Amino acid sequence: MKALAVIFVACSALLPALAHADDSVSSPPVSVAIGQQFPFLVSIETAAGAEVEINTQSESWGSVEVVRIDALDTETLPSGHVRHTFTLTLAAFAPGELAFSPEAFVIAQGIFTVRQLQPVSLVVQSPLPPGSPLELSPISSPGAVDGAESPFLLPGIAAGGFAALLFVAFFLSLLVRWWQRRPREVPAPLTFPEVGPALAGIEGQLADDPVTAYRVMATSVRASLADQYGFPARALTTHELQLRMEAEGVDRWQSRLVRGLLDECDQVIYAGYRPAMERRTADLGIARELLEGSA
Repeated sequence: MKALAVIFVACSALLPALAHADDSVSSPPVSVAIGQQFPFLVSIETAAGAEVEINTQSESWGSVEVVRIDALDTETLPSGHVRHTFTLTLAAFAPGELAFSPEAFVIAQGIFTVRQLQPVSLVVQSPLPPGSPLELSPISSPGAVDGAESPFLLPGIAAGGFAALLFVAFFLSLLVRWWQRRPREVPAPLTFPEVGPALAGIEGQLADDPVTAYRVMATSVRASLADQYGFPARALTTHELQLRMEAEGVDRWQSRLVRGLLDECDQVIYAGYRPAMERRTADLGIARELLEGSA
């Protein structure tokens, strides 16, 4: 609609302004101030199916501007025609007595015409007193203010700043004391389940507590190696245990199974690695195979 209005404005100078006997406008206030907004009604009667748009850019408005279009009501008349009633908000920006004529576009069956409504008179009051020159007057120089600065101003500011520092220091001391006395959770000592029979009951821990399950598997396998070959498997790292098994002549296949399982246990216990459930089940099967082979 905005693009259509621009075309209408461009073409309005080439079209005749037609009047219609049933068009009407409301009576504005007798007198308004410059820039004062006031309501204004415009009623235009057209054939059914026609569209109406207010031409807010027309020169016929003069020094009056359409601030906004608040509402549009349509009413079908007994004759079959339609009355379009616009509620506008206007404002005048030139002092003195002036006249303006609302203008609208009517579009019917692809043809549009310009409706020029009857002129309206309005008195716009000047904000200046009568006879005042239209020029800017200089601003008066600042005057002195009676009285003197209170003698308590500077001491009061100093006292307020000192009180603020005391409050901040007190708050920080409370914060430090709370931090020092805050409740701390004492971690429970690590307990290692019994090896051997405990390995048969860790299936449920594989999903809920894999760290404990892999710790039981690693402890059981290391204890079995220590009992079978007589070297301190519990105190050796996985790499050291691999070298010791090679030196003791442990079967290469068993040695490879032990190294792979213990590497997996180290990753789960110390590195936060969480293998898939199928891999956990397979690792438990390897641990049982190693324990059964050493029995």
